[in-house]
Amino acid sequence: MRAREIDIIRAFVVIALVAYHSLAPYAGGWQPITDGASFFDYVYKWLGHFAYAGMLETFTAISGFVFGLVECKKSATLKVLVSKKLRRLYVPALIWGLIYYILFVNESYGTGLWRIINGIGHLWYLPMLFWCFILEKYIFRKSPIWIIILIAVIPWPELPLQFNNSLYYLLFFHIGYLISEYKHQFINYLNLKRCTIILMMAISILVASTIWRDNLDLPLMSKMIKAVHIFAIRFLRILYSVPIVLAYFYLGFRLRNTRYYNIFLFLSECSFGVYILQEFIIRILYYKLDIPNSIETIIPFIGFCGGFLGSLLIVWCCRRFKVANLIF
Repeated sequence: MRAREIDIIRAFVVIALVAYHSLAPYAGGWQPITDGASFFDYVYKWLGHFAYAGMLETFTAISGFVFGLVECKKSATLKVLVSKKLRRLYVPALIWGLIYYILFVNESYGTGLWRIINGIGHLWYLPMLFWCFILEKYIFRKSPIWIIILIAVIPWPELPLQFNNSLYYLLFFHIGYLISEYKHQFINYLNLKRCTIILMMAISILVASTIWRDNLDLPLMSKMIKAVHIFAIRFLRILYSVPIVLAYFYLGFRLRNTRYYNIFLFLSECSFGVYILQEFIIRILYYKLDIPNSIETIIPFIGFCGGFLGSLLIVWCCRRFKVANLIF
């Protein structure tokens, strides 16, 4: 039986993903494309922060939810699970990473190869998610939640293959798994009033922590002080991300019987392809084409429409001609 709520959540989150990437040059995620001095630049900066907040965490929780419904109930061996997730996650990261490197990166081959292996650009998320599956099934599935929270906030050093990032996102993978286990209790507890309250709290923490983080100068700090600040930043990020993840799931459960479900289903089925392609399109629009100064104020709208509709059209064509599984 298909989890309709997941299709709805995935559709909303992939829209948030494209929205964030269209605003990334203003929110500090990508190289700026304007001088950042106008009122619109300031507005787009905050819209980018709001779009990003809890978005990747919710993507990860979706995987944990589906894993709890289906994968974790199978008696798959470690070899089978690793093989399946390598094909689904790591192979696309390598193939599209090579294309990303050719299009957007200008550096030595050796360094570039290592970046591709570790997940270049937005593709870093795929090897990270691979580790979440392995860690959840074989190590942390029955662990107390406080242990996973502690692991998430520790400022780990840079580790190969995005393993250090997986130790943060594992918390949200586990939350998705728990929601799948206690779905009925979740539906009965989280109503509109409670969801609104936790969202208001999350937004307040997000705004305060973003202002604080933007005014930090981490490179000039000692290693110890820097580690303490990273610990605090991660803790605050968890404080506002968890409510946002819960709100996305509440929205999914609330709309699971909507008459417009087929639209959400289509977006959900195209979401992986959109995730892969949208950044390529937006980066080409922003950095490979000459954007006239006269339309600076609407650049994010052009980026969003081009990234979302362009990638959706490509995925739809690939699905129509039965080649989507070969490409994505």
